[in-house]
Amino acid sequence: PLFKDGGAWFNEFAVKLPVAAEAVVNELAADGVLAGVALSEGALLLAATEKNRP
Repeated sequence: PLFKDGGAWFNEFAVKLPVAAEAVVNELAADGVLAGVALSEGALLLAATEKNRP
């Protein structure tokens, strides 16, 4: 992750990728997965949330 060790963060974090972030987002979207937001060529903003079912 691109945040400092021990730094405060909530449920969103950025990761550095060895490939184009937009390509990852598009590939996962084709499989019905909302992957995150491409921040730049090799950076992706992700969020970790919980999913509840009734």
